[in-house]
Amino acid sequence: MILDYQCFGDVVTFDTIYATNKDLRPFGAFTGFNHHKQMVVFGAALLYDERADSFVRLFETFLCCHGGKAHITIFTNQDAAMTKALRLVITSTCHGLCTCHIMQNAIKHLTVRLELLATFKSCMFSIINKFDFENA
Repeated sequence: MILDYQCFGDVVTFDTIYATNKDLRPFGAFTGFNHHKQMVVFGAALLYDERADSFVRLFETFLCCHGGKAHITIFTNQDAAMTKALRLVITSTCHGLCTCHIMQNAIKHLTVRLELLATFKSCMFSIINKFDFENA
C-alpha cells in the first residue's frame, strides 16, 4: 500500500461503506488506480462513527503512515463531516465528488428527461478532451 501510494497516490477516492460488519460500523477505504488501470488500495479503516473528529484522526493517521505525502485530489461523497475534516487536515488537496455519486444524483434528477441523462452520461464517461466536453 505504501509503495502504491508513493507511485499512484496523486488522485485518491475515499468512501465509507455502511452496515457491512456485525457491529454496523462504517468501513472506509482509500483507493486509486495504477498505470494498468487496476484498482489499488492505499489504506483502510474500521471507524467507530462518521463524525468530523473521527475523520480528522483517520486522515492524520493516513498521512502519517504515508510519510506526510498528501494527495493532490481526493474524491468522496462529500459528507459534511468528511469535508470538514479534509479542510482541517489536508488543506492543499482538491476535493471533488466521485463519479458514482454524480451519476446517482443525475439519475435522481434527470430521469424525466432521458435524452438529457444520456447526453450527461456521455459527457461523464465517453469524452476525453476539454474541447469536445465543452461542445457537448
